[in-house]
Amino acid sequence: MDAWWQCEVPYPFVPQEVLNATDSVRASLPNRYCDPKVAADLFEEVIDEFLLCDDLGLNVLAVEHHAGINSLLGANPLLVGILARQTRQVRLLSLGTLISLRKDPVRVAEEYATADVISRGRLEIGFVKSGGTEMASNNANPVNNIERYWEAIDLIKKALSHHDGPFSWEGKHFTHRHVNIWPRPWQQPHPRMWSATGDPETAAEVGRRGMVHVLVLRGPEGTRRAYAAHRKARAEAGLPKVTTDNFAYAAFVYVGDTDEEGMRVGSKLLWFLHTSLKSAPQYSKFLPGSTPPEAAPQVYRTAPKSGAGAGVLSAGQNAARLTSLPSEQAMAQGILFAGNPDSVYKQVHPPLLEGSPPAPSRDQTDHGGLAVPRSRGPAGPRALAAGELRSPILAVRGHALIHILAPFERLAEGVGQGARGGEAGGVADVHDALGSSRGQRPAGGDARGQGVRFREQPRRGVDREHEP
Repeated sequence: MDAWWQCEVPYPFVPQEVLNATDSVRASLPNRYCDPKVAADLFEEVIDEFLLCDDLGLNVLAVEHHAGINSLLGANPLLVGILARQTRQVRLLSLGTLISLRKDPVRVAEEYATADVISRGRLEIGFVKSGGTEMASNNANPVNNIERYWEAIDLIKKALSHHDGPFSWEGKHFTHRHVNIWPRPWQQPHPRMWSATGDPETAAEVGRRGMVHVLVLRGPEGTRRAYAAHRKARAEAGLPKVTTDNFAYAAFVYVGDTDEEGMRVGSKLLWFLHTSLKSAPQYSKFLPGSTPPEAAPQVYRTAPKSGAGAGVLSAGQNAARLTSLPSEQAMAQGILFAGNPDSVYKQVHPPLLEGSPPAPSRDQTDHGGLAVPRSRGPAGPRALAAGELRSPILAVRGHALIHILAPFERLAEGVGQGARGGEAGGVADVHDALGSSRGQRPAGGDARGQGVRFREQPRRGVDREHEP
């Protein structure tokens, strides 16, 4: 199992009365509620935690969202570039630039190639289907979004792997008469590619393309259904079977010293679902072109289908389900795993995929809590299970997307309760919680979201082999 550490840099410091009054916490919430000093402290802390992951051997993952309290990462290439230079050993997954919203996929290919070279071949490229509020925030047309998604991937892939001078691209949605990127990527023919999708139709296309298939918060049944479509599509195309290295299942996880601590802090993760998914109808069911005509009636239903296709939720229906999910149901449905290392291990290790190898028992691994059937990373999730890193995570079978939501630990300690319904703390209180002064940050320190600081890392020498 590979381990990937993720932080979306959420902003849970908006007063609850403001969140209650707005129709959407994404796209249309005024940015006067985002204090740039608090945001700067959050970025500084999270980047330090990424560097700690590099020391511990946990691969890192950068996301992208726009104009909302769920994430301050609206510019994925900036964070990927920082991590490419500042980390030294772990792999870097960009999951990722919202390519169907970008006007020029060739520029995206240049950004990826540059990051791959700076990191000396440690980049992995992930693609995410855009939708909802992202369309408004990027002035994008939601009609034919999926077509643009796949065409952009094709153009990016060719731009990264073509090394014989300029070529032209005349597609349905993108036209580029002269494509010849410099530098070419370090990894040949290109870095490994991932795709995050949950519906069977696009899952089948991911399978045909041989990409790593990511499922997020879909539960075991929805995940099995998507992976079955993936495998079936490969079989029908005459392609070889894939192993669990091609699959990733994501769910919230928190490992504490005790079950009580794990549940207490882990339940705070559900703020991310209950609050940050709130979206107005114009960004969801009323968004034109986001649903095939034959599926349009289902969009207006709140109950799942019956009969054929039962249990296959649209993205909007899945979001609506998650916004009201209590912690007990979240655990029962494989959305949340929480407790001490032993109990979390028992919750996580049952195979989610048919054909998955059995998880080793705890005495077969030195990782203290989570099974590690295989690991390309230097250390795997040892630090997580051993308690060196206590922040919330997303864990998957095949690949582990480890997910930090740094402010939530402080919510558990009574800081920033304005985002959960208590009295909103002032900006000064938030600064005290985050540790706004760089001079007050200890070198090393506790990794529980208290502002870890690192000494400057020595620059690399110039005597390395520069050829890929």
